[in-house]
Amino acid sequence: MTDWLSREFLAQICIMLALTVGMWMIFVQPRAEELHQLEAEIAKADALEAVDQTALEQTARRVSQLRHQVEDIAAKSALGLDSSALYGTFMELAQQHDVAVQSLQPGGDLNKIDAYASSRRVTLSIQGSYENIAQFMERMATLEGFVRPVNVVFTPRVDAEAGQLAAVQMHIDVLVFHPPAISRGLRQGKDKSGSGPKRNRAASEVSS
Repeated sequence: MTDWLSREFLAQICIMLALTVGMWMIFVQPRAEELHQLEAEIAKADALEAVDQTALEQTARRVSQLRHQVEDIAAKSALGLDSSALYGTFMELAQQHDVAVQSLQPGGDLNKIDAYASSRRVTLSIQGSYENIAQFMERMATLEGFVRPVNVVFTPRVDAEAGQLAAVQMHIDVLVFHPPAISRGLRQGKDKSGSGPKRNRAASEVSS
């Protein structure tokens, strides 16, 4: 019975990890490339010497779209910026799924990856039923942030009262994207769009 439960739980964990890694590959990994592309487009928009109102309005709309994309990335990076909020998020998640937190270290300083991204390493040890652990990990994959388990150690346990349990220790990387050059370019583009009588409408669209 124990072997069967262990195999079933391991299968669930593999599915959850595959889901997490898949979401990472789809949503997180392309962010750095996207930020480079955004910066290039903003620089191009800033350098554009448009003379007709239509071109200015199109440029303003595009810059506005880019600004919203950068703001979305920044909002999702907020989880990794605040270690207290990160601690509270994992504790609340564990409580929701009836999982006992044995230890939780939300990490110290951010580790710089490149000019656009840093990461915070979280060490988490939890214990609970097979089903609850699987649900916890499934929910973790959908957190509003860039969360990636990089190492998972699973240990089956038996409790006299609770029965079959699983103890799991995880190392988790939480990514933070910080595109200062892009944000600065957006602000400069916004300021430039407000100079001159032909740029008033473009400026209003960027700031809307």
